[in-house]
Amino acid sequence: MPTTAAVRSFWDEQLNHLPTPTVSSTPVEGLTDTVSIDDVTFTGAHGDPIRAWFTRPTNSPTRGVVVEYLGYGRGRGKPFERLWWAAAGFAHLLMDTRGQGSQYGTGGETPDPHGSGPHVPGFLTKGINSPHDLYYVRLILDGVAAVSAAEKLSGHQRDRVFLSGNSQGGGIALAVAGLLPGLGGVTANVPLLCDIERSVETASDGPYLEARTYAATHRERVDALFDCLAHVDVVNIVPRSTTPALVSYGLADTLCPVGGVRRMLDAYGSDSSHRVPVEVVEYRFNGHDGGDATQLDRQLRWVRDRAVL
Repeated sequence: MPTTAAVRSFWDEQLNHLPTPTVSSTPVEGLTDTVSIDDVTFTGAHGDPIRAWFTRPTNSPTRGVVVEYLGYGRGRGKPFERLWWAAAGFAHLLMDTRGQGSQYGTGGETPDPHGSGPHVPGFLTKGINSPHDLYYVRLILDGVAAVSAAEKLSGHQRDRVFLSGNSQGGGIALAVAGLLPGLGGVTANVPLLCDIERSVETASDGPYLEARTYAATHRERVDALFDCLAHVDVVNIVPRSTTPALVSYGLADTLCPVGGVRRMLDAYGSDSSHRVPVEVVEYRFNGHDGGDATQLDRQLRWVRDRAVL
């Protein structure tokens, strides 16, 4: 298993090689009167084009900008699907997920032009022979680039950039918060990629089973599997975070077991010389739905409290 120092060095190298993002946008006309929507393309990992929707209130100042990352298998969908952040007074960048978008929702439009060796269908073991080829490294780097794109599009500084996501999106949001200092806040509901090895052992549904299937088939590569995945395990990325966080989980979650999320919470901001504010919400009788709209209500209020006009 790589040391914490080795994982940090790996990510420092990745960030140093991330291209300076370029951003282009085209207005989406004829859909809304009170919200402006732009069809955005920005450069992500390896200079690949990443699609996004950028929304904001029309003709009024914004409190900040929220960068949202999507759940496993979902794409950015239609431009009008997520208007609540704009309704709450924020600019909002919804990042499409490379190579995904065809399992539910209304589709995605960003390819992942990088090949892979043998892997279990899905994304968790794609590129598993090396952390440099690992799919989730590219996706996390896309998430970092999305922050720069959001700053350029909104005009807000880093301390008015907020990250949000459910499940896979929550894991990406937490990873980005661990890589970028000075963000305004991060909200993550039922996050994926937390304590991956233990979660692979305990999950009974969802993406973690891809790694379990891989381990059961490639019996001689079990250690190598988890050594590689350790580079995208949020537990190993968030200790350096200085960003306030709102994290929720469901005790009955079979996709993202609560033990992994709690391990991440123990690590969050642990390298900081001062206490990093973290608010935790537990849903005793809920599974991977987490808090659903109840948690969204908390997220909206939590972010608004940190972004007073």
